Amino acid sequence: MAATEAVVQPDVGVLKRASKRLKGRSPAPSRLGWWGPIVAMLIGGLVRVWNVGTPASLVFDESYYVKQAYSLTQYGVELYVDPALEGTTPNAMFEAGTLDVFTTAGDLVVHPPLGKWLIAMGQLAFGAQNSFSWRAAAVVAGMLTILIVGRIALRLTGSAYYGTLAAGLLAVEGTHVVVSRTGILDIFLTLFVVGGFACLVADRFAARAKLASALAHGVGTAASALGPYVGGRWWRVGAGVLLGMAVATKWSALPFVAIFGIMTVLWDMNARRNAGISRWFAGTLSRDAVPAFVSIVGTALVVYLLSWSGWFASSLGWGRRWADEQPAAGIDSLLPNPLRSLIHYHEEMWRVSTSLSTSHPYATNPIGWFFQERPTLFFLRQTTEGAPGCPAGGGGPCMEMVTSLGTLSIWYAGVIAVVALVVLWIADRQWHSRLRFQPDWTLGASLSGILAGYVPWLLVGDRTVYSFYSVVFVPWVVLCIVVALHRLEGRDWTTRRYRLARSLGVALLVMSMVLLAWFWPVLTGQKLTHVEWLARMWLSSWH
Repeated sequence: MAATEAVVQPDVGVLKRASKRLKGRSPAPSRLGWWGPIVAMLIGGLVRVWNVGTPASLVFDESYYVKQAYSLTQYGVELYVDPALEGTTPNAMFEAGTLDVFTTAGDLVVHPPLGKWLIAMGQLAFGAQNSFSWRAAAVVAGMLTILIVGRIALRLTGSAYYGTLAAGLLAVEGTHVVVSRTGILDIFLTLFVVGGFACLVADRFAARAKLASALAHGVGTAASALGPYVGGRWWRVGAGVLLGMAVATKWSALPFVAIFGIMTVLWDMNARRNAGISRWFAGTLSRDAVPAFVSIVGTALVVYLLSWSGWFASSLGWGRRWADEQPAAGIDSLLPNPLRSLIHYHEEMWRVSTSLSTSHPYATNPIGWFFQERPTLFFLRQTTEGAPGCPAGGGGPCMEMVTSLGTLSIWYAGVIAVVALVVLWIADRQWHSRLRFQPDWTLGASLSGILAGYVPWLLVGDRTVYSFYSVVFVPWVVLCIVVALHRLEGRDWTTRRYRLARSLGVALLVMSMVLLAWFWPVLTGQKLTHVEWLARMWLSSWH
């Protein structure tokens, strides 16, 4: 008779206790949990796609990325613009439909290729001579970010209302609108870091459920005080993929990889401690931290290298044959020549990117970003008063402007929310013994993107930076707002606090919609009389 193995039944009592300690509150089932963010995404999509081909000229850094994207579609690498066409002529030729403005030499560019490949997908779909194609992928990235932020907010608060509110606020945030309507890299960077964060939040819930189940089955607890392994963490691998795509778009994603990697390990550490595992610290280091590093950093590195496939496959890329002409010595001889050439390329990219300190009229101090002190001018065209299309009596030339002005109500509410969450994070720590604390995890999660996306810019010294870089952390500004409101309302829906928090959320959304409508012409390049334009320039630093 064949031997049969006894099926280990979970200890129901242990499972319930572990689940209660580890899982926390789960979102209440609600159709609004999906439909609210989806509707916000669709409305935000209409805002972003409407007349997105205007202006029909290359604006701001589209001058680099749109042409480089076209070069990728033709040659697989970014080629250098013909020196005989330097100045404004290459842009004018490109805008007029003469797209091949390149030499046969590779161009040393300071950003990896993935974001430009995404711009190129729009060009392939709609034709590179069409200005809509330059921005189509950015519109899609902006829409997806709205949906993901809504779902993250649902996870953080357990409330479909706050998930919908978060998506709605991001849908009408001015900086996000403008960057989503422009063929530059930052909206793709934003999408990927937000997506990576969403994966790690999902992993936190899934891993805790697995840990609770393992404890109930007695897996690992008898053999080791370190606690059980929690395997099969595919959400974490997904985070590695998306964060790798972020780094393959812009190196400014690297702080997100570091901060999020530390954060997810701290979540694991807290889970083991809450589960009553005696050697929770050592267990986290040995059974969670190393797999986390491999899943996130290792996966991200593979994705990053894959993004350079066009450069590896071509002989035209800048520095592609550098190693063939530079004999290897020492440990370098262990590396294949293409990889040595790529390392040399990156050394040059780092040298160039760290030396960007030239003055620019719209360069800003990051301290003023939250207050919209100096939004970035993307486009400006003036028409003489009395000329065709610009009626006389308008007080001066007519203005067509695209500026990265953020929605003031969101940013100023964000200042209050960020300060409140920092204070709450400190006050919420419940000290049990040295190195043991348990703040509300949603506070740290909401602040993490600001720590990764904003604080590094305060440390760059004289490097030229612009306020539109804030688009990468504005999703966390929104998350801070909704988490702060959620903390304000408490848990009793019959109280005045609850009604106040909900009312403030609605009022903020309505005010933000009104402000977006008022500033809409200067966010989208609509023609205004001089008087109408001045009515929207509330600060002298805005123009």
